[in-house]
Amino acid sequence: ERQARAQAGKGEMDESEFAIPAGPADLAQEPGRFSMGKAADFSVRDAASVVSALENVRECADAAPAELALSERETLETVYSALRAFGGLHPKAIDTLRAILLDATERLLILVRRVARPGSSSDRELLAPRSALKLHVFLISWMLGAAAAREDDGASAVPAKGKGKGAASKGGKSWDRLATLVALSGALVTAAECELSSLWRLGAPEEPFLHLLTRGACALLERADLAKLPTLRGPALDLLSTVGGRYGQREQVVACCVDLLHKSEHSPAALAELVERLAGAAPEPTGDEADEEVDDEPTPGRGGGRGGKGKGPVSRRAGGSNGVDAEANERLLASLVRELAASATADGGADSAAARAVASFLVEAAERAPAVLL
Repeated sequence: ERQARAQAGKGEMDESEFAIPAGPADLAQEPGRFSMGKAADFSVRDAASVVSALENVRECADAAPAELALSERETLETVYSALRAFGGLHPKAIDTLRAILLDATERLLILVRRVARPGSSSDRELLAPRSALKLHVFLISWMLGAAAAREDDGASAVPAKGKGKGAASKGGKSWDRLATLVALSGALVTAAECELSSLWRLGAPEEPFLHLLTRGACALLERADLAKLPTLRGPALDLLSTVGGRYGQREQVVACCVDLLHKSEHSPAALAELVERLAGAAPEPTGDEADEEVDDEPTPGRGGGRGGKGKGPVSRRAGGSNGVDAEANERLLASLVRELAASATADGGADSAAARAVASFLVEAAERAPAVLL
């Protein structure tokens, strides 16, 4: 019966595409098939009934086609209700919710990689997987932010051995916050590495989608206890470099970094690491190129690996997407260092804390990538 409902809804998916809302609450007011106006209030239900509801829709999601796994009405309403009540969600419910999102997204990304290739699919063939990817990333980003913000005695500090990314803890007495955050952030990075430009056929994904990736990165970097962990800081920096470099959203990423620098005392080290990554991925100018001024217009790249993974400089003249990504990283790097340094005097120098943060960042950056500051 569940499979029949999923197949019946497949035609409807072709007629409507998920529109990313400004916030989760806006879905309650949204008309159409993605409206969550009738979603249940899990905050007033007992833990057993919430877990049971999630386990039921997990079976439904597993049986549905990849592009419909989370969009079937009952599944989406249940997932939405659980995320809305995440602050008080039972540990077993959290594990089940994580499994629903990650298992469904893993299957979806297999489909996305198959269809999102330059010139290989029609607009109609791309609509359903693109709509599904927007929905999945919206839900994962929401859960990532909620998990990063939730601190309770049940959150374990170290991932339990032998658990897969979608596995639920057997005891159900605690939830593994770190493993959850690592898995969710990893899913966002994997999604960002797909041929999104081909999926959107616009040269780059729409800005609200990319904002979800930036928001997920900021949720990890703004908390000192999370930003100090390489397993979380790494994916967060990957997301920022991909969004700002390959997809050309420099203003969005730079604004996020300036905000982090001024509000989080621990951020200079993380931002200096981002500079180091971008410096390693940007091309080294040679000959006449050393005197050229960097063009400030965005050039979103297509394909290629994520920047800053230690593979060394990429030639500006290299063919294919890697060369484009390298040039985009170079532009992001220039904008990032310039704006972070300038932010120290944005208010006429009256904010001494901002000046100290910028000074700390420059010291860290000079140690990690001295050539960038020359």
